[in-house]
Amino acid sequence: MPGFLIEDWMMNERLGLRGNDLLLYALIYSYTRKGGTMFESEASLSVKFGLSRKQVGKILRKLTDEGFVIRSDSKHSGLQSYDYMTNIDKVLPFVTSRCEQSSQLKGKVGTKVTPRCEESSHPDGNKVHSEMGRKVTAGCEQSSHNNIIDNNKDNTNDIVVFPTSQQDLENELLPVFFFRNDCNPRPEFERFCEYYRQNGWKLSGGDILDTVEKRKRAAGNWRVQNPISPSPYPKAFMKAWKEIYSKAPDHLKDDIIRIRYIRKTQFSITISCSQQLKEWMDIPEEHEKIRLIFQIHAGEKYRFEYQSSQ
Repeated sequence: MPGFLIEDWMMNERLGLRGNDLLLYALIYSYTRKGGTMFESEASLSVKFGLSRKQVGKILRKLTDEGFVIRSDSKHSGLQSYDYMTNIDKVLPFVTSRCEQSSQLKGKVGTKVTPRCEESSHPDGNKVHSEMGRKVTAGCEQSSHNNIIDNNKDNTNDIVVFPTSQQDLENELLPVFFFRNDCNPRPEFERFCEYYRQNGWKLSGGDILDTVEKRKRAAGNWRVQNPISPSPYPKAFMKAWKEIYSKAPDHLKDDIIRIRYIRKTQFSITISCSQQLKEWMDIPEEHEKIRLIFQIHAGEKYRFEYQSSQ
């Protein structure tokens, strides 16, 4: 997907668009201004923006409910889906006002964002080719806010994108703390969030944790409060469980990081999990896949058992 523009009028406080809401709105607007509609799937958008499908769906519903975008039923490749386009009437006063100013001040009109190109979707944040760039552009020439010229390409800064809620942070970072194999992942996650909220989400060197990737990397490097506590799960189990997490349906990912072990040895483990996770792992096809994953990471003799906590 090509870069798209966050125009200055979109960041007007009276519109109330910020964070990931603003990014998705700007993407949909980039299609609308060309006379088209956006029909990318929630799965595709979740990969490109580093969000969960649940987060993407929530944002799209919010933008629709608040009148920023218009959703219509459609079919693509024979499958039922939705098309999205921006509701120009909702933002027209802000667009008109900005264009009148820019006709006199040709210059800084918008923020061009190139979505992150990710080669890995593992929850430990080891992702590459991440880029969110800000380009100063000239616009609104000849009384048209769609006439955008990238004439100042050397002026590049990061755009700050913070999570909008505690739930967003949990979706982003709790898996990181779990797969670090910390003894108390949730308390450490809460310590991490409280620490960085107090200092404005800045690292000691001054870098701002303004992307999902940066926050995941910082979480991976976080020093635990009690580092001498033993890791709760064997390394072989965690390697296998992490791969299972990456392959599991989105609605089960939260259940996967909320397991508890009942018994563990060097060559076996028994865990307690939710009923819906157990039902998924009991499906013969999935059960066989899980067995093979454990065989690859822990060996043929390793025993993995599970039971419902309900």
